Amino acid sequence: LGGSTVRGRPYAVDTSFCKWTELELNSRDPKHSYQIINCGGLSYASYRLTYIAREVLQYKPDVLVVATGHNEFLEDRSFVGVKERADSALTSWFLSLRTVSLVRSLFGKGDVEQQRQLHANKIPSEIDVRLDENSGYASYHWDEQWREQVQNQYIESLQTIADICKESGVPLVLVRLGSNVRDCPPFKSELRADVSDKDAATFDRLMHEAQGQIDNPEAAIVIYRQLMEIDSNHALLNYRIARCYDRLGDLESAGMYYLEAKELDVCPLRILRSMDEQLQVFAAEQDIPLVEAGEAIRELTSEGMPGDDFYSDHVHPTIRGHQVIGQELAASIADLKDIDLNGTWSSIDRVHHYQSYLDSLPKAYLSNGRRRVQWLENWARRDRMILDVTPYDIRTRVNVGWKELGFGDLETAQKQFRDALNQGEGAALEILNFAHHLAASGRLATAKQMLEWLHQEIEHPDMEPPIQLAKMINSKLMGEEAMAILIYDDYFGRSEYSDEYTSQWLKLYPACWTELAAILSE
Repeated sequence: LGGSTVRGRPYAVDTSFCKWTELELNSRDPKHSYQIINCGGLSYASYRLTYIAREVLQYKPDVLVVATGHNEFLEDRSFVGVKERADSALTSWFLSLRTVSLVRSLFGKGDVEQQRQLHANKIPSEIDVRLDENSGYASYHWDEQWREQVQNQYIESLQTIADICKESGVPLVLVRLGSNVRDCPPFKSELRADVSDKDAATFDRLMHEAQGQIDNPEAAIVIYRQLMEIDSNHALLNYRIARCYDRLGDLESAGMYYLEAKELDVCPLRILRSMDEQLQVFAAEQDIPLVEAGEAIRELTSEGMPGDDFYSDHVHPTIRGHQVIGQELAASIADLKDIDLNGTWSSIDRVHHYQSYLDSLPKAYLSNGRRRVQWLENWARRDRMILDVTPYDIRTRVNVGWKELGFGDLETAQKQFRDALNQGEGAALEILNFAHHLAASGRLATAKQMLEWLHQEIEHPDMEPPIQLAKMINSKLMGEEAMAILIYDDYFGRSEYSDEYTSQWLKLYPACWTELAAILSE
């Protein structure tokens, strides 16, 4: 159960972490058959999941998994009469799984958001999503009391789900989701109500002045410090300070300000830090398994701070991110249900299973996801924040390239990668790292394209060995033995090679050197 992340947005259920969990369990324990039922609802807040949980538990599942927290502030709901509505049979029907199933059956396999508009007058809906209204972001203002009420209802909803699971004898697993704090500015910022008109004018002037120092982060920080004296709780101000420290390489300070910007967002579309802490405490006190999805994605990054590299927008993971969450969830379920996953399934097997599954999807599957995140760029342009989402250095350019390849746009991705290479040699290692994640996710053909492109673009001799090793391993994974042997024999002279940049590639195919040596010895 959950929201759009559970549904696999910006793609579809076919590549959500639910599907990868199912693939992991069935592949690693072929003696049994596993089926994951995806009940993710678009824009569903946690209190709505309590109704669906009551219904699905009637079917006696082996485990109920709940991943929620990002949608809590999407609805403009009043807390007067919530308990009365909870007892309404009509409300229960609207919020039940039957309604979700009905809507999906009517929509078929098309895009849900598009169909919701087409059928607006035919299908009743109880979800009042504030961002769907004409007022949109303008309807959000800082309201501490409302925030507190929403947060309280969040934990109450989790408690309700835990209680009904206990009553039904069905174990519960919770998922702690992550979000993109590094490459996604806050959705709305506003000055405190007590800031004078004079100070507000000064604030606007200095913000514009600091933006003019985009290539001089030290000077920009000096200006931003003056602005902090006017209003230190301005979300966008904190984000821009974070970007400056990020450019200066002070990741500790950058991380602190990034998180503060997310917390101060007037339109909080990412789970708040306080709610995240509540979730951890709740799971520990209730002795409920907690899958560290956000942490698993964070560990994929070289700097421990994911952005556009592993999130397609503000909260939705890339396909690679969903795969990693699926691995973590499968391990948690296996531990909970005493399932033996210690078989002979290797990293090579996982890559080939991923490859086979991705190849079975429609050709336009990746590109279809692109339009579902276009709103983020449109929003930034409309709110004059396009500079805050425009790539400006090696990391941000490479990350945008990652994102574009996630939507199957090789040409745009390579343009970003080329711009990154023009800014410094360090970009080559970042691109090589991304090619590794492409291969690990099963996109071997695309990884091959990227490695061949990188080999042509880069002329630095120090990069030749790691690129050649990556090409060799990727060729081996693709079953292109002749190419792998040629690189091993011709370039490496039948000698093993490794460095700090190639260790992750060797983990994909640990026996690569041994197998190639054996082939040539014959």
